[in-house]
Amino acid sequence: MSAADRHDGEVGLDIPADHPAYAGHFPGAPVLPGVVLLDAALTAIRRGGALPHAGCRIVMAKFFRFVTPGMPLVLRHRALAQGAVDFEISNAGERIATGRFAPHETASLPSSHAAPLPSSHAASQPSSSLGSTPAHRPADAAEGSRE
Repeated sequence: MSAADRHDGEVGLDIPADHPAYAGHFPGAPVLPGVVLLDAALTAIRRGGALPHAGCRIVMAKFFRFVTPGMPLVLRHRALAQGAVDFEISNAGERIATGRFAPHETASLPSSHAAPLPSSHAASQPSSSLGSTPAHRPADAAEGSRE
């Protein structure tokens, strides 16, 4: 068995139906936020040993369907060259999300090639509930909010 084969796998993702993220996203029609889904996938892949426990980035992620409380989810993942891992999350054979995680390598890729996890600088910037930072808002909107 090759090193890559040891990390290929399939596992159920257990997102409790009473997960607190459902309460505010959205009241009356709960949908799991994508960040919670990505965190569950990353945690499961790390537990399987396919990624390090620190220093990972999201190379890409696509969401195809909503996740609602109690929905059974299956995570399939496959190790790639240079430590990256492709994944697919599905429900009853229907694709929910796909993506790729990779070990964080700040020197090897320009930031435009991947969506890195937030740095301490980005986390310290004010943001809206949609996650935009002042760098992504028009200057007059960012300044106008201080009047």
